[in-house]
Amino acid sequence: MLQWSIATVLHIPDLHEPHSHERAYEFLEQVYKDYKCDKIVCAGDEVDLHTLSRFPKHYLSPGQDSEIHQALKGLEDLKKIFQAKEISFCVSNHTSRPFRVAELMGLSRYFLKEYREWLEAPPEWTWYYDGELIVDNVMYIHGDHYSGQYGHIKAAMKNRRSTVIGHIHAHAGVQYLNGWGKDNQIFGLNGGCLIGESWAFDYARKQPDKPTIGCSIIQNGHSGIFIPMRTYYEDV
Repeated sequence: MLQWSIATVLHIPDLHEPHSHERAYEFLEQVYKDYKCDKIVCAGDEVDLHTLSRFPKHYLSPGQDSEIHQALKGLEDLKKIFQAKEISFCVSNHTSRPFRVAELMGLSRYFLKEYREWLEAPPEWTWYYDGELIVDNVMYIHGDHYSGQYGHIKAAMKNRRSTVIGHIHAHAGVQYLNGWGKDNQIFGLNGGCLIGESWAFDYARKQPDKPTIGCSIIQNGHSGIFIPMRTYYEDV
């Protein structure tokens, strides 16, 4: 279990490379500087891996090799902006698709590469399963077991501590819950997403709730802020 103390954390929501928003990385770099962040946590789904989905493949979908090469090219910007800085990633449903496909086929994990290797990640990047990543008593998870507008609240209540999630693209924000006494206040935070316009999200085009684009700051374990990208770029 990873624990830090008294940190200002930049929370990066789902990127779904190679389908990230065209201004995602310049936005993240500016927020990181403006809030003088100490740590970086990524909600997961840093890559999409549409070609490994159990659902029907889109007609514009490239082959597996092409998709992963495009995704790795997208993540190069993350490496450049936060060069030599530690980034902690939540294990997530999209990035873990290779392991689920292998499990379905009965293939041992012994034959699979770890995240760091196949994502060509620098040594400062680390992946954590649910419950393993805690910063200033705030738990960070991907959130694929939750859905809807109040997924972050449900997660905080279940974990009995402040909890930050991604996964739910259509909603973002923070809500506080208070028990008996000043030391029992917790919050749930949904980080929205940083995806762009892409055929990869055609499945959601008929849904009334559209992606909420932005990122979040968590300060000293006591408060969270969702920052819409629109506050930096009015044309978004």
